[in-house]
Amino acid sequence: MLRRSAHAITAAVLFLIVNLPLQAQDSSTGPKSDDDPICFGTTVRNSETKWFRRELGIISICIPESMVRKRSKGCGDACYIFENDDLFFDIDFSVSAWRPTVEKRYPSFSAASKLIDGRQASLWSFDDTGKYKYATGVNFILERGHIGMGAYLFSKTSDPKPIADRMFNSIKFVKTPQ
Repeated sequence: MLRRSAHAITAAVLFLIVNLPLQAQDSSTGPKSDDDPICFGTTVRNSETKWFRRELGIISICIPESMVRKRSKGCGDACYIFENDDLFFDIDFSVSAWRPTVEKRYPSFSAASKLIDGRQASLWSFDDTGKYKYATGVNFILERGHIGMGAYLFSKTSDPKPIADRMFNSIKFVKTPQ
């Protein structure tokens, strides 16, 4: 009797798993649909790439369709990570957002200030020797001299500055930083 009950429960669970609709997926994780706003398209090696506008926390930003959102265990809603085979992109919304320190001594290090969506930004880049050979990023001061946001693009194979320029310049602040 107990054995038949266990089989019945197992069968019921399998039935539910197969027949219940999947939970709604976070719109920023899965493949993009035709309803998502396209920022622009680019052609790389005879292949068309669409860039989609993603709303992430207090900003919206254009990200190439090849980059897929990955869940981060350590930072919750304070950061967003996207990657593909070559690129790793991370946005950190915190006063402890990473910024170059020792890397400023690298011969390849460069930095510049500019306005992005009306806010002062510090753009930087350098060649590295780790898993990712190239790094570029932008930091924003959002609150009384404290770094309040950092966005970083790392590449394994080639200088990501052209991609980073398009991404970083597409940043729009959609909410007031808290």
